[in-house]
Amino acid sequence: MPPIPSILLVENDHTLLCSLHRQLEAEGYTVAGACHSRDAGVMIREQYFDVLIIDVLFPGRQTIDAIVDRNRRGGPGRIVALCPGGRHIPPYYFQLITRLGVREILPTPCDRPQLLSAVQRALSWAPEPQGASRIASYFNSPR
Repeated sequence: MPPIPSILLVENDHTLLCSLHRQLEAEGYTVAGACHSRDAGVMIREQYFDVLIIDVLFPGRQTIDAIVDRNRRGGPGRIVALCPGGRHIPPYYFQLITRLGVREILPTPCDRPQLLSAVQRALSWAPEPQGASRIASYFNSPR
């Protein structure tokens, strides 16, 4: 039997964090959650996670810091960014998070099938060269 994939959710909206956490656990994933990037950084340093799902619009450098911590830890670079309300991401920030390994943007709120599809896609990703991305669907989707 293959190991159960582990997911780290990093979201500062506690209600959304709990909702996503419950949905993923109900599907059998091992899930850890953090409301602050500093907590996520500690968790990332202490444990390996197959997928990082992170709020892309944390204040300041919190999103970047958490992604950098994840990259230092190593692994397949399975990072999905949550974008609250499908807000616009400035081009310079979009380029930065893409270079750091974000490969998909999932607008929130999202329904269960969207969340589970994003996780399944992330688990299927092989490591790609730096800067590679699967987030074109974000820009092609209606808002």
